[in-house]
Amino acid sequence: MASDTCSTKSLSKEICGPISPSSISSWADTTMQALLIFVLTLIAAPVIAAEVECTDRPECWPDTSGMYSALKLRDTLDVAIARLNERFEALLKDVDRMAKQKKFVAFDSERLIRELKASQEAWLKYSSAHCAVEGMAGQAGSAWQNSRAFGCEVDLVEGRISEVENIAREIREGAGEE
Repeated sequence: MASDTCSTKSLSKEICGPISPSSISSWADTTMQALLIFVLTLIAAPVIAAEVECTDRPECWPDTSGMYSALKLRDTLDVAIARLNERFEALLKDVDRMAKQKKFVAFDSERLIRELKASQEAWLKYSSAHCAVEGMAGQAGSAWQNSRAFGCEVDLVEGRISEVENIAREIREGAGEE
């Protein structure tokens, strides 16, 4: 039964009159194109979003930028902090081991551990505040501020690692282990 009125809508096209194989084919082509565009959009969206959100890695920035420098220094700082924590924990374990072996005669090992922990906590607060100030000095509002602060922290952490290693050596020497 043929109809002169438009009875079916497909996307933005109206199919008017009798439905023929060519109108069904046209409708299917249009639907498949829309479906293909939709699928491709779903596939491409995460890739596009990842490229847009690439701000937290050095390779996302030109190697002469403040962000590149800051992110590289942040990565270096993360490694240095891990080394410091490792050395400090080893120092505490050494003190505990030596205390159990009764190698300390001249001082209280429990107090030594408390003082080492208090010293480390105070150092962490100092280094964080000091480097925040150093980063802000002369670099306000730029990515170079973070770069300068991270560089300061790397330097202080490396210095603290040496201090912790020296303390450990002196304690071992004092206990007759070196």
